[in-house]
Amino acid sequence: MCNKERVKELTGIDYCVFNNMKFDVIVGNPPFNAPHVEGKNRVETIWQKFALKAFSLSKDYVLFI
Repeated sequence: MCNKERVKELTGIDYCVFNNMKFDVIVGNPPFNAPHVEGKNRVETIWQKFALKAFSLSKDYVLFI
C-alpha cells in the first residue's frame, strides 16, 4: 500500500495530484508465474493484477508483451 505522506516527503510531489491521472497508452511486461502449490499453499498468478491496473489507468490502449 502506498503511504501518501511518505511519497510527498521523498519526492516533494503531492500524491493526490496523480490520483486521477489517465494515460493514452500503457506498455508493459507483466511478470509471469504459473499457478502452483507450495506445500499446503496454492500460489496464485499476479499478471492479471497488472492488467487490471493498466486498464483502470488507460484512456485508450494497453499493450503487454
